[in-house]
Amino acid sequence: MKKIAILVLLSLISFSFWAQNNKSIVPIITQTSDYIQLIEQNYEKQIVLIQYDVIISEKEVFRQLFANAQYGIIVVPDDNLSDVNIEVQQVIDNEWVTIEDDLTAEGVAMVYFTPTETGVYRFFITSTHLVDNDFGFYSLIIFR
Repeated sequence: MKKIAILVLLSLISFSFWAQNNKSIVPIITQTSDYIQLIEQNYEKQIVLIQYDVIISEKEVFRQLFANAQYGIIVVPDDNLSDVNIEVQQVIDNEWVTIEDDLTAEGVAMVYFTPTETGVYRFFITSTHLVDNDFGFYSLIIFR
């Protein structure tokens, strides 16, 4: 019984440390779980991708999407980032062209998008980090 109590105490101390550490991925995972519940329970949508990553200024993510299916794309920043933006891009005439974006300075970036063609799309994510931090974490959620 003492071993269980000690393990629980160590787990709580460890979680408290990670939650306060601005270089930890734990806060963005916790924050993203709220969006997951909202998407699945309130909107009854299917999540097709969740990705967590570190970002300094920009990232590229590639994903095959299917024609005529409406997708929601959300990029959630952690507390180390003041803003994230997303551009959904498609190859047109051998060049990546932005076909949908959210470039507003509102923290979370979100777009709805219905591809007209099945193919690989690029999600170009940019961020602004807070002055005291040289990087932050983000999560990317794609649902339909």
